[in-house]
Amino acid sequence: MNPLIEYQQPPGAYAFHTTKEENADAIREDGIKHAIDTSSTTSSVERALSKLGYDSPFPFDRTAVTYCGVDAEFTGKMFSSHPGSEIHTNNDSVAIVVDVQAIIAPMYLADMTLASDLIDYVYGGAGVMLHADTPEEAVEQYRESITPVETPDDIASHANTLTHAELVVDGDIPPSAIVDVVQ
Repeated sequence: MNPLIEYQQPPGAYAFHTTKEENADAIREDGIKHAIDTSSTTSSVERALSKLGYDSPFPFDRTAVTYCGVDAEFTGKMFSSHPGSEIHTNNDSVAIVVDVQAIIAPMYLADMTLASDLIDYVYGGAGVMLHADTPEEAVEQYRESITPVETPDDIASHANTLTHAELVVDGDIPPSAIVDVVQ
């Protein structure tokens, strides 16, 4: 059973930030702070953008925002403890459940599959990209996929138009927005 099933309804009301379990207590106390993200995913996208000559092609700095998934089913499948899981994260990962109505910072939805194409480009070249033919096309399509959102209804209606929607929060997520930590 999906450990996030209770957060699937109402659509768009919750977002899911995955992190290491060791970060959970600090997040409960301080919220999710936007900071320079040193994850390999963020670094890879930043390297691809730099290699292609892009300075700041988006309405936010991808290295200084917080990312959340909006699909409870997909995020739930990421946990190796979930029976039948198709996708695995480290055993020490948790999902931070976030009430999007409690987020004050600007929010955007974007298509993560296009950012993934940029990561594939960094490690394997344009020939391994799955959703765009060139890295420039991936950047342009990602830019076009970015939609400002303010409410759960905005998120629910726009998330269905993207292959894999990510919620990009351009700022901090306050502790009051943290609903649950799920393993």
